[in-house]
Amino acid sequence: MDPQACWAELLDALAGPEWPAAIDAAETLAEWLRCGGFPPQALPQLPQGHPLQQVIAHAVCDHVLQLTDDDRAED
Repeated sequence: MDPQACWAELLDALAGPEWPAAIDAAETLAEWLRCGGFPPQALPQLPQGHPLQQVIAHAVCDHVLQLTDDDRAED
């Protein structure tokens, strides 16, 4: 798993917006992080390994998944 590539896919999908691809990338990256994987460099201004890299990656994944859960609940 390449978390940086997955992060790039997630951001590209969100810019689309291509929700199925965004959901897939968010689920994949969130699982990687839950299992102890290292985070992507979400902000290039911060060094790799800075605690905010993980916080940001988690927050974006959680937000995407929460939005899609909310949409499914409305259906």
